[in-house]
Amino acid sequence: ATALLKDGQVVTVDGTAGTVTARSTDARAYVLPLRDISATDRRTVGSKAANLGEMMRAGMRVPEGFALTVCAFDRFMEDNRVPADASPETVAKAHIPEDVAGALSAAAAELGDAALAVRSSAVAEDLAGASFAGQYETVLNVRSEDELFGGVVRCWSSAFSSRVASYRSAHERQGAPAMALLVQTMVPADVAGVAFSANPVSGDRSEAVVSAVRGLGERLVSGEASPD
Repeated sequence: ATALLKDGQVVTVDGTAGTVTARSTDARAYVLPLRDISATDRRTVGSKAANLGEMMRAGMRVPEGFALTVCAFDRFMEDNRVPADASPETVAKAHIPEDVAGALSAAAAELGDAALAVRSSAVAEDLAGASFAGQYETVLNVRSEDELFGGVVRCWSSAFSSRVASYRSAHERQGAPAMALLVQTMVPADVAGVAFSANPVSGDRSEAVVSAVRGLGERLVSGEASPD
């Protein structure tokens, strides 16, 4: 069993061997609850998580969750010696370092038995000049620890895909991506979609446009379904 203590240590208890191991790594460097995130954390948790943290602070109904920080991604890259130009297939075969895995598992346990969604929250994502919309992988209906770890590596590896590389190049983004992730409890939606604060076709800011589909919004964002 793994637990995250208030001082940020990750503690692992092996019931079979009767051992207790405490690692001094501050797990808060790897995981931050959404409720504790603000706009000032953007470079640590990415733009998407920072925006959701601000929405939660404003009293909006944002599903509970946490951000797996850029520091966790950097630790993953360093531990596996992944080069900046690695292929997604190479990254997908890499392992999550034990200290990151412990912090991730403990944070997920705090969310209970709910199904989880693992999503990207890159530092260069959701910006005015570069949205990266639909470029990264999203993993839904995550239930087990193995599915959680697999979903995290899958989302991280998508940062090395050819489509992301092309988008980054077109927007003059150089070097390795600064990649954080979002893990949130899922909402059993009847209808979901995207709200635009301006008309996306005409640019008219006096019009708000909502594109929606029945069921989960991922069907719309991924292009699997057309909006109603």
